[in-house]
Amino acid sequence: MRPDTQSGPRTPTAAVPEVTPPGAPAVTDIEVYRTANTIVTRYGDDAPRFSSQQMENFRRRGEPKEQAVWVRIGMAVDELLFAKAEIQRSMG
Repeated sequence: MRPDTQSGPRTPTAAVPEVTPPGAPAVTDIEVYRTANTIVTRYGDDAPRFSSQQMENFRRRGEPKEQAVWVRIGMAVDELLFAKAEIQRSMG
């Protein structure tokens, strides 16, 4: 099915964008997705809440570089959950 004909929530199909500020820890896309997959496996539907909490914890501590990494992880969590739901929906 074409993306523009899907019903329900939409998610970007491109890779998680690089939003990490200069000087932030170098975190590759594969590391982001591995972390996101671990979080989805461990927390299931609560995975977005967990990643948001981590992002907020770093924001409160004044650590924008780490916060930016968790923004990327959160986006990957959303993308993986969307893909999981699409697979389940297509399997009946």
